[in-house]
Amino acid sequence: MPATLASGLTMHGFIEYENKEATGNKGTRRDMASEHQRAFYVLTCETRSKLSDGYIDSRTRDRDDPCSAPPCYTPSVEAPCYSLEPGPTEQRLALAAFRHGRRSTPTGVFTRKNSAISLALRDQEEGIPYPTYGRGALVCGDIALKNPQNVLSVTVKLEGRLSITLTEGITNVRVFLSTTSTVWKADEGSSSPCPSMFPFEVMLPVGCQDVDRVRPLPPTFNSAYPSVPDIFINCNYTLTVRVVKARNLKLWKPQKTLHVQILYRPRTRPHQPILGSPFPFYSSIKSLPEEWHQVVSAMPARPESGIAPLECHLFIPAVQIYALTDTIPFYLQLHAPPPSLQAFLYTAPPPSPKLSRSKSRTEPPAQATVRVYISRQITAFVNGQRVTRSCPIGEGTLRSLPPDAATSSSVLRAPEGGCGSLEWEGEVKCRADVNVGSFNVGKLVVRDFIALQLIPPLPASSPLLEHKHQHCIRLVTDSFLDNPEPTQEEPLFL
Repeated sequence: MPATLASGLTMHGFIEYENKEATGNKGTRRDMASEHQRAFYVLTCETRSKLSDGYIDSRTRDRDDPCSAPPCYTPSVEAPCYSLEPGPTEQRLALAAFRHGRRSTPTGVFTRKNSAISLALRDQEEGIPYPTYGRGALVCGDIALKNPQNVLSVTVKLEGRLSITLTEGITNVRVFLSTTSTVWKADEGSSSPCPSMFPFEVMLPVGCQDVDRVRPLPPTFNSAYPSVPDIFINCNYTLTVRVVKARNLKLWKPQKTLHVQILYRPRTRPHQPILGSPFPFYSSIKSLPEEWHQVVSAMPARPESGIAPLECHLFIPAVQIYALTDTIPFYLQLHAPPPSLQAFLYTAPPPSPKLSRSKSRTEPPAQATVRVYISRQITAFVNGQRVTRSCPIGEGTLRSLPPDAATSSSVLRAPEGGCGSLEWEGEVKCRADVNVGSFNVGKLVVRDFIALQLIPPLPASSPLLEHKHQHCIRLVTDSFLDNPEPTQEEPLFL
C-alpha cells in the first residue's frame, strides 16, 4: 500500500477508502482525486521536501545529518570603554564616600633593615608603626642586599598565625596562611651574580582553608582586655625575607632573615544606613517602622512575690550591622502593672519605723540600674575544649522620657489596661580603642551584642530578679553614608 502523506491522500494522488456498501465485502477502490485534491497533494509533497532539507525544523536536520555545520552568527558588539566618571547619557545609581575625606592609594614607603637585608614596602601611610593591608591587597616593595656574593636564592614568605593560650598552661598554635614566593634563584651552572636590589610582589589571598570549608582571612587581633585576664589570643601576620648563601668553612649560618610584622585590616560596611533622625521615637516608628528592630525580653519576678514580670522592649536600627565608629540610637520601654514598676523603682519598706530612721541617716536610698551597652564575646577552641569569655566594649547613655517615672506618681496609679510604662532613649558606641569587628575563623569566633541589663534596688531582697538580655549584632570597619560628598568616591561594598 502506498505511504500516506495526509488523511486519505497517497503518494499516487488517489483516495483510498473501504467500499462496503457497493461491494458488500472488504475491498479497496481507487478513484482519481479531484483537481483541488491534486493541488493539496503537490503542496504536501513540497512541504515534506522542505522539512527533509532542514529549512523548517533544525531538529530534523540534526537527526538526519549529525555532522552538519552550525548556523552562522553575527559578530558581537564590542564592549564600551569603562570610565570612572559617568558619560553624558549616564548617571550614578549608588555612591558612597569615605568618612575621613579622600582615601586614595598611599604613596609612602615603609622601611625595615638589619645587618644584611633592607626592605622597602610601597603604598603605605607615612609614620605608621606597621605596614597595613586590606582584603586581597598586593604586598609589593624592594629588597636590597648588603653583600650579594655567593647568594643562592632570595624568597619572601607571608605567614598568618593564630595563637590561643589559657592561664592553665594550655596553648594552641595554628598556621592558617603560608605563602612563599621566590624572588631570585641562581641557575645551575650559571656564573651570573645576584643583583643587589630587586622588586617583589606577593598577593594576599582572600580566604584560608578551615577543615572542610574556606573562611575569610581573620584580621590582626589581640585580645588584650582587662576583663578577660585568663585567655590570651594573638592573630598576626609576618612577612619574612630569607637569603640563602653557599656554605663554606667560615660561614656556619648560610642564610639571613628579616621579619616584618604587618597588619591585616579587611574593610566592610553595612548594606544600608542608620536612620538619620531617630528621635522622637514615636514619630519615626510611625512614619518609618521598617527602620527599627524590636528586641523583646522579660525581667522575671520571684515565684512567691505575687507580682508580674516586666516586659522589656528594646528598639535598635533595623540594619543590625554597625560600624565601629557609628553612634547607635536605641529606645527602651519597660511595661508592667504598677506593683511591678514600683518594685523596680523603689526598695521595699522597712519592717519598723526605727530601722527606717537609722538607715536614712547613714545610707542613701538604693537606685535601680538600667544599662544598655555593647558586649564582645570571644569563643576559642583549644585542644577540644571550648572557652567563652565576654567583656563590655562600649557603654550607652540613657535619657528618661517624660513623665519621669522616678518623680511622678502617675506610673504608680492604675492606668488604662492596668499597666504602666517607663521609657528611655539614648545612644551607644564602641570605645575608641576597639579597631576590629566581628569575625569567625573556626577556632576563634568573635561576636558582638547589644546588651540590656536591669538590676532592681537591693537585689537580695527585691521581688524582682536581675535581668540581662543580649541581642547579636555585627560590627564592621566602615559606616554607610547615605549622602556622600560628590568628590569622595569608593565602591559601595568592600
